[in-house]
Amino acid sequence: ANRLTLRQALGWTVYPLLYLMYSLLRGPIVDWYPYPFVDPRKDGGYPRVAMFCIVILLGFLGVTWVLVRLSNWRHDRADI
Repeated sequence: ANRLTLRQALGWTVYPLLYLMYSLLRGPIVDWYPYPFVDPRKDGGYPRVAMFCIVILLGFLGVTWVLVRLSNWRHDRADI
């Protein structure tokens, strides 16, 4: 089996980012947002939405990095 690269794992972010863009474009049209943190009608507007999305993205990237490291650590240990 091949080692997992961080570049491969970053592909996992494509779907959530596309869904975020879809939600932000569709939200004003149907006056509905799937999650409270992407609703710019709340106090803070779009800057608040951007802040929440950046924090969630950073958390997602952190978890991705940990999973890649653990996967490769297990892969390397299996070769011993």
